Amino acid sequence: MKNIISLLLIAFTTAISSTTLTPPIAINPVVNEIGDSLRLENRKKVFVGEITNNSSSSDSSIIGYTRTGRRTKSALVSSPQPQEVIQKSLKNAFSSHGIYAPDPSTADFILEATLLEFKLSEEDRFFHQILRSAVKIEFTLTDPYDSTNVRGFTIRNTGERTAFNATKHAETVLQQTIENIIGELINRIDSL
Repeated sequence: MKNIISLLLIAFTTAISSTTLTPPIAINPVVNEIGDSLRLENRKKVFVGEITNNSSSSDSSIIGYTRTGRRTKSALVSSPQPQEVIQKSLKNAFSSHGIYAPDPSTADFILEATLLEFKLSEEDRFFHQILRSAVKIEFTLTDPYDSTNVRGFTIRNTGERTAFNATKHAETVLQQTIENIIGELINRIDSL
């Protein structure tokens, strides 16, 4: 009797834990515009330079996994690549606030960044899912006329969404996290 119960428990556990991968789900978390809540005093122009990706998603565009069914899950793929997402988001945000310099010679600062973390994780609960995003970026601001005038800082932000089906919110959660980072970056640049 003990053997039968043990075999049933093993079979039940294996059936629950075995998941099948379905085709990847592509998301585009580029921030097209940032809120108007930022009050800029100085309007320093910024040229967006090189963005490098040192995050765990640097080898591929997979940034996480999501449950898509009872025993299925899919990879969440960033399209464009994470470093391109950050570069486009920075350019869009700076342009919408009038601080984007298209050329380094017209800029007050040259911004370069290293992407340290760019991921989505999902936690399954009985009736819902919790989708969490985490983005961490190391920024370097350089004066184009004085290469010794360099400022560096790191900004990390997280986001979260709880829903019955969190997969459809992946793009939004990541966009909000990126938008928060860019908002903090713009405030820091404006205070220089």
